[in-house]
Amino acid sequence: MSSVVQGVALLLAGFVAAGCGSSAPAEPTASPEAVMLPAGATRATIDSELPAVGQRDYVLTVAAGQLFSVFASAAVDLSVTVLRNGAAVAPAVSNAHYWAGYATEAGAYTVRVAGPAGTAYAISVHKPRRILADTDQHLSMLTGAVPAHGEVDYVVRATQGDRVTAELRSDTAALYLSVTRVHDGKVLLDHGSEADALETVADADGDYLISVIAGAAPAEYSLIVSHGK
Repeated sequence: MSSVVQGVALLLAGFVAAGCGSSAPAEPTASPEAVMLPAGATRATIDSELPAVGQRDYVLTVAAGQLFSVFASAAVDLSVTVLRNGAAVAPAVSNAHYWAGYATEAGAYTVRVAGPAGTAYAISVHKPRRILADTDQHLSMLTGAVPAHGEVDYVVRATQGDRVTAELRSDTAALYLSVTRVHDGKVLLDHGSEADALETVADADGDYLISVIAGAAPAEYSLIVSHGK
């Protein structure tokens, strides 16, 4: 075999060896998906699956001081983090399935869901409306509309021992109520059945979510919320 042929053979062998020893490049991270809340609602739900890189990003626009939260549902524990300009935002509370915190400034925030590649999951993003109760009576009378299968969340600040009550009225469709403690995401009163009034006692200082939830039909409603000793 001539020296030229031997050189070509060695060069080809080198390329083959290099190809066999390398791994396929990692799947690039997809562009962040914008979280869009349905008109009139304060919650958006997204179903997806983690790509090969094991994480997916979403972008949420939030006002300064806004409380917002992310619930993740999956068969395994996932990591939910929130970033602003690439830096992690300190949460008020965070665990494997729940993140809640307050926007330090207005703008776009990145919600990052991470875990094993291929994991199917659902996330629920909430941007509740703050109830500014009458300072003397601690009473708020609210009206609104909720889309079909939608949810409107309100947040009220209570002190330990306060009695938090919500009374709901609607002439157009059956609606449901629930109360969730923000600092750990625990549902204190569920909406498993139709309910037009709920009452609970705040077991800690902090924010509490009061949610108006619609079934198959949209509805207009009035809501009375009170809290105090």
